[in-house]
Amino acid sequence: MARRLAFFIYALFFLICYTEAQEIKIRVIDDSDGQPVPFCHICCENKETGRQKYHVGDINGEATVALAENVILSVSAMGYENYLESTPGAEELLEIRLKPSYFGLDEVVVTGQYKAVSVDKSIYNIKYIGKPRIENQAANTMAELLSKELTFRINHDPSTGASLDLQGISGENVKILVDGVPVIGRLDGNIDLSQINLDNVDHIEIVEGPMSVIYGSNALAGVVNIITRENKYSQFKTGIHSYYESVGVYNLNGNVDTRFGNHALSFVGGRNFFGGYSLADTSRSQE
Repeated sequence: MARRLAFFIYALFFLICYTEAQEIKIRVIDDSDGQPVPFCHICCENKETGRQKYHVGDINGEATVALAENVILSVSAMGYENYLESTPGAEELLEIRLKPSYFGLDEVVVTGQYKAVSVDKSIYNIKYIGKPRIENQAANTMAELLSKELTFRINHDPSTGASLDLQGISGENVKILVDGVPVIGRLDGNIDLSQINLDNVDHIEIVEGPMSVIYGSNALAGVVNIITRENKYSQFKTGIHSYYESVGVYNLNGNVDTRFGNHALSFVGGRNFFGGYSLADTSRSQE
C-alpha cells in the first residue's frame, strides 16, 4: 500500500512539473526572407514571481526552452524588432518570425575635407551615391551608374571607351579619384569609365564645380571620388556575383580580400559581355 501511495505521489508531482514547464524547441527566422536569425536572445519571465531565464539561440536560430502558461516570452536580435508573447503555444516546435528594423546613419564623406564629416556638415554640396542605390540600379560599371545622374553625360567612343561630361566640361577638367588617389591611364584626356568596376565600391562622392584649390588645375568641372569597401574584420574573404539579361548581357564579377596585421589587400575582377545589336526584337517592351 505504501509503495502504491509513493508511486501515485511521484506521478502526480511529475504531471504538475510537466504542465508547469514544458520544454519546446524555438526557431527564430527572418520575416522577410525566411532565413534563420543566429544567436538571438530569448527571455522567459514568470508572471507571478518576475523571475527571468535567458537563452541564446544557436547559429541556426534554434534553442530549447521550458515554457509554461504563466510565462512571458520575448525574443530580440540586433537589426530586428522585439518579439513579445504573453501566452506562447504548447506545440513542440514554435516558429517565431522577427521583422527587420531599419534605421538611418549619417552619411560620412571625405572629399574636400580635412577629416571625415557628415554630408550636412560639409562646406561643399556633395552628391552621395551609396551601395544600396548602386545595387538597385544593377549598375556594373561607373559609366552605367553615372548615366542616370543629372548634369552628367556619358560619351561612348569605339576607341577610347566611355568618357564623362560634367556640367558641359569634359576631358582632363574632370578629376576622378579612388580613395582620394587620382586615376591614371587617360586616353585623349579621358578616363574610360566602362573599365571601372563597382563590385568593390562602398559609395561614390561627387562635388560639382571648381575644386582646383584642393585637387589641382584639372578639377575645374568637379571631382568624382570612388570610395572602396574596407575589409576590417575578415582575414580572408571571397565573393562572386553574376548578372544576366535576355537581351544578351552577361556579367560576372569576383573579388578576393585578405588581411594581415594592419594591412589589407583586395583583388577585384570582372567580365562584362554584350552581344550587340540584334535584328530580332528582344526588348523588354515587346508584347
